[in-house]
Amino acid sequence: MFAVDGGSNDCFDLDSTSVVDTASPLVQLLENPGFDNSTGAFNGWNEWCGSTCTPYQGAAALAITSGCESGTCIALECGANPPTSGVVLLGQYFSATIGHVYNISFWLYYASGGPAGTIYVDVV
Repeated sequence: MFAVDGGSNDCFDLDSTSVVDTASPLVQLLENPGFDNSTGAFNGWNEWCGSTCTPYQGAAALAITSGCESGTCIALECGANPPTSGVVLLGQYFSATIGHVYNISFWLYYASGGPAGTIYVDVV
């Protein structure tokens, strides 16, 4: 789960997410980890915008193709009318095995903004 609590002008780009079990490092546990199969919807991902968040174009996150590490990425709290307050959440569920070790990685770029917001990454 990625959570962004941005300022009024913050913009974060998220790309190349990955979760792999070290026992099977060639098996990606996330669906659409690089967001390359996303256009308007983020296939495999869930998006939530807190009650005080004013989404941009009906969404608090948008699939974009510029400023990414590669291909398509997700812009969180960006755009001509970014959310003015509130928390944006982007995440998905995957199966895990108790006792296994997992490698988690992602590419995050602070694209622009005023006073810095905060981004959280939680695995529950």
